[in-house]
Amino acid sequence: MAIGTSGTRRVTVSTGADGPTPALRYATDRVSGERVRYPQVGFDEHQKGDPAELQQDALFYAATNHPWDAWYQTFTSGAAR
Repeated sequence: MAIGTSGTRRVTVSTGADGPTPALRYATDRVSGERVRYPQVGFDEHQKGDPAELQQDALFYAATNHPWDAWYQTFTSGAAR
């Protein structure tokens, strides 16, 4: 566990369970505790029988037959950097 302070503000970073897997967690003087989450920049598929680390928080976006349609361009505009 690590604790940082600046004036009256405080942040604590620790490891702990988050569902079936270990996770890096944080808490502040304003937030009681959350999992550290990074922006998704890739996709990793999981299959039945894979470890829980792959299954937890897995997101899936279906493909389209119309990748150049305006709605799909808008939907995926922030997906790649």
